[in-house]
Amino acid sequence: MIRPGSLLGAIEGESLKMLRRPAIYVLGIILLAILVLVSYLLGWLFLTFPPAGTRFPQGVTAADLKKAFYPINMVRQALSNAAVLGGVLALILGVLTVGSEYGWGTLKTILTQRPARLEVFLAKFVTVAATLVVFAVLNLAAAAVMSVLLGLADQQSLAFPDAIQIVTGLGTTWLIWSWYAAFGGFLAYCFRQSALAIGIGLAYLLVIDTLVFGVIAQLGGTILQTVERFFPGPNAMALIQSFGNATPAAAQNIPRPIAGPWQATIVLLLYLLATLVVSAILLRSRDVT
Repeated sequence: MIRPGSLLGAIEGESLKMLRRPAIYVLGIILLAILVLVSYLLGWLFLTFPPAGTRFPQGVTAADLKKAFYPINMVRQALSNAAVLGGVLALILGVLTVGSEYGWGTLKTILTQRPARLEVFLAKFVTVAATLVVFAVLNLAAAAVMSVLLGLADQQSLAFPDAIQIVTGLGTTWLIWSWYAAFGGFLAYCFRQSALAIGIGLAYLLVIDTLVFGVIAQLGGTILQTVERFFPGPNAMALIQSFGNATPAAAQNIPRPIAGPWQATIVLLLYLLATLVVSAILLRSRDVT
């Protein structure tokens, strides 16, 4: 039975642990560093000072491609951090939140106190979800700052996207990261440790999401193109692609999204819900030692 007072106490305890865990701040710093250095500075420098012999798509100039780095496209650019690299960090966050309790033996101690198992589970989910909200806001804020700085450097317009696109972008980022974090937590509940859970999670992301669906499926395999519609990774990418491209002419050779935004959202929500339900069952029914 879930008791509101006990649940609030469990949430407070999990929040305190999250605030005092150095790994969370390290993950946040890495996340922002990837956005600033990889998604913005590296691409901007390459297009501003292109190496000799650099060829761009027909009808597209470096100035066209640099539009992605200006404020009007900050949501699209911030979402580039929500895919594989951001997903890896979210997965690690989910694994550490659960797996470290098994490794330190603290989960057994927690469950001998007042909170019930489902209360502990819900407290962890709420805390991770709130952390991902903070990460998503910081990710978009960093994109806004970088886009303004690069826009000023190139003397371009500093017009921002409308509020609807900003809120939708935040929600999309949170949903994608929540799925990866829930998947990481599920693996930690399965194996009752962090190391193996992180290893298997990374293997799935790099082999299935990146290699199988990201490379092989582009070769035109009809079966794979049909199967990937039912997997969370390709649907997460389809959701990101639904925000369009800053330079449509340069995106002509990019494969079309496998699904529309609503279908991709529903698939991710179903995977998130299913993962949470199975994780709760594992925690409630299995010995924690």
